[in-house]
Amino acid sequence: MNYFKKSYRQILDKRYVLAITVTGIVVSLILHLKATWSPLLHDPEIWKRSLELHVNYYPFNIRFPQTQATLLVNRLFGIPLKESFYILQYILVFLLGPLFYSYLRHLDFDRRWSLVGVAALMFSFPILGAHFEPVHTWDDIWMYGFVILTFGTLLKGNWLVASLFFTLGCFAREQMVLFYPIFFLEGIWNRQKLGMKKLLLGLLIPVVIYGLLILLTYQTPDARRWSLFFYNFENTARTADSIVSLWISFGFLWFLGAAGAVSIFAKRSEPKFSLLFWGAVTALPLTMILGIFFTYVRETRILFPPFVFLIPLALVALKNLWNNLPADKSKTFWIITACTGALLITAGVLIAPYLWPVFDYGSSSVLRRYFAGVQIGLSLLLLVGLVVSRFRGLNRRHSTF
Repeated sequence: MNYFKKSYRQILDKRYVLAITVTGIVVSLILHLKATWSPLLHDPEIWKRSLELHVNYYPFNIRFPQTQATLLVNRLFGIPLKESFYILQYILVFLLGPLFYSYLRHLDFDRRWSLVGVAALMFSFPILGAHFEPVHTWDDIWMYGFVILTFGTLLKGNWLVASLFFTLGCFAREQMVLFYPIFFLEGIWNRQKLGMKKLLLGLLIPVVIYGLLILLTYQTPDARRWSLFFYNFENTARTADSIVSLWISFGFLWFLGAAGAVSIFAKRSEPKFSLLFWGAVTALPLTMILGIFFTYVRETRILFPPFVFLIPLALVALKNLWNNLPADKSKTFWIITACTGALLITAGVLIAPYLWPVFDYGSSSVLRRYFAGVQIGLSLLLLVGLVVSRFRGLNRRHSTF
């Protein structure tokens, strides 16, 4: 609770954080309600089938937070189930922005770069398009919050509280377990400071508590799960679903995140760099393996949880790139940058239909295709910026944060 209180005392007066977060929510709602069709427009009775699935069927019925909170709001306030669900979802997104800002500040990013990080989160496809098919976000935003809280608390040195947040994240979605390797490593690296008893207690809390739930509720997975890799890439249309989902899960942040990881490689033994570097090295491959081989990878939300490492790494690279550009950025610089960006984004949008002409899962296909094209354009813009900065001989050494 101290983490919550201290964090929110620091950010409640940060109007820009709230402005970015609210803008992201508004854009998301416009996309879902006006720009294209989404499950928010489902008839309540049709939508209710999704709730019944999560109440009655394994493994959905062991992911407690969103389903039970929806039922609770419905019973306490008499709000229809569908509206209860979406009110809760967007409240969670509203909390996610400030929480992530606080996390970035704990990583020693200044206010400006922390705001850039919040914008990267709020305008990512898994947030903007959270409830489109086939994204199908449900318990995921709860897990996003607990991931931020877990590693933000670790940065503050509150090991047992971090362990509690990690455990709660597992109850939100079992995918949280993929973060256990970096959680374990963080504990081992800090064992002298923690002491053996505290270390073991923190490591065992999620294993024992969540492990007991799994032991009591375990059911054999659907046999189809072991062949989903072949389903995901069975034909051209399904391959398009999968490739676009992989791409737009982070878009241009893939490029920046890789550059950021390379730039901090020599400093990876320092605590904050260690968390970002080894967190990305462990959580990203595990998440991609899970998504590609054992789930419908078209559901972009499954690929997104490592944002807690990838976005900060992207900020490291973006700051380095910014510092390598001319210090006195004139109006001409901004005009050229804006025009170049517009041209490259337009090119990306025009190319996208040729790269992915057909999707197997037709719902929101136009949105996904053109979002992928925008990300291609932004990636090309960043590549141009990198080339220009090196051509001008401005790739001087700068502090990473």
